[in-house]
Amino acid sequence: MLMKVYPLKIQAIASALVFLLISDSASAGPATSPTAWLLQYEGKSTNQLIWDKRFVALVNSRVPPALSDNVAMALGGPPDPVVVEDHRYVSMSACRPHSCTEKGFLWIDAETGMGIGAFHVPGTLRLASNSLSAANIPPQAKLALSSWIYEQSMSVEYIEFIDRSGAKVEMPPKSFSWKEKFQPPSTGPAFDCTMAQSKIEKTICADTGLAAQDLAVSELYHSIRLGSGTTGVQEELRSLQRKWLQQRDRECLNVDNLVDCLKDQYTAQYKRLNNWLPASAHRPQS
Repeated sequence: MLMKVYPLKIQAIASALVFLLISDSASAGPATSPTAWLLQYEGKSTNQLIWDKRFVALVNSRVPPALSDNVAMALGGPPDPVVVEDHRYVSMSACRPHSCTEKGFLWIDAETGMGIGAFHVPGTLRLASNSLSAANIPPQAKLALSSWIYEQSMSVEYIEFIDRSGAKVEMPPKSFSWKEKFQPPSTGPAFDCTMAQSKIEKTICADTGLAAQDLAVSELYHSIRLGSGTTGVQEELRSLQRKWLQQRDRECLNVDNLVDCLKDQYTAQYKRLNNWLPASAHRPQS
């Protein structure tokens, strides 16, 4: 009798263990993605990311050989910050050392591991992916690419997509939607005078010297911003410029000689930007 009871008990215990294992597995959630490590670089410089020992393998596994070397090389140049959207979608970009007209971009879904690389030279954008096709680029990747194109003021007249087999497909430029940036005249100012509303804006548009100064300050600001590799430094610079604009308007709006006041403000801000260093540069090294 005992010999018949024990097998039944063993079977019951085994069944209970299987149930517990299944329950624990279900409650634990999905395993950590092999690309989740990218999230730790949010807001940091792309140049910091490329020194990670996993970076080269990441590019080579997500981007076909026809474009992977170009993307990796471009990402080693003057960097942009690493951007993370929704705690999942990671974008990194930079331009090729000594040739900043050539720009590289990499987008990764840190949850699924899917990725797409891009390399831009004036007029031409080449895309490549080992996991995606030209027809199924995720909307999050399209949005990231569109934002990159807009921020860098790129010209895109031709788009080519390369899949994992090396096959190439031409894509219409309208595959990505971005609004064209206002291109100021060479004489300035940096904004569209047809949209000028305030007294200060109209004064700048009416004075050639002020228009030139406005353009010079704007170009210097944007060149510094594009050369800032972290979101923290970019935000610090943006705050500096925003506070100066508020100061300019506050100090000059009700003076007798508005033109002279504005000229002094622009001269001071150009000098300030030209000598500006982020707060991190002043901190002692530990």
